[in-house]
Amino acid sequence: MILVATTLIEVGINIPSASLMIVEAADRFGLAQLHQLRGRISRSNLSSHCVLIHNNNLSENSRDRLLILKNHDNGFEIAEKDLLLRGSGDILGTNQSGLPNWRFFKPFEDYKLIEEVKKNCENLLSNKSKNKEKINFLINTFFKKSHLKNYRSA
Repeated sequence: MILVATTLIEVGINIPSASLMIVEAADRFGLAQLHQLRGRISRSNLSSHCVLIHNNNLSENSRDRLLILKNHDNGFEIAEKDLLLRGSGDILGTNQSGLPNWRFFKPFEDYKLIEEVKKNCENLLSNKSKNKEKINFLINTFFKKSHLKNYRSA
């Protein structure tokens, strides 16, 4: 069986016997899209392969993206690498890439802080009834729209 398609197959196609995918001009796609495309194959016990065809004159950024996809198959790892490669953009604005100018937080420097915050949140949520007052305080302090303007990019 041969399926010729556009990137429309990125989502929603399930053909378990599909075991080969060839992506032309792979250097023009982002990591998330390539990962979604690659996910359309290898949906059975058959051995599968994804061939990424690219221009020989790859930019450093394109080369890095393709190497990340080659070396990783976990979507979370790919997303993390993409964040490091492209930057997070302006979460409260319109820029979809680049480094934001945050006043209080630098995600690439404060990575360990993120892990600590995650652990603290898990601890708070593990016993919601006991920590209800603390949780409400945090929600009221950090998620009211009036407070967000104080933490936006400068």
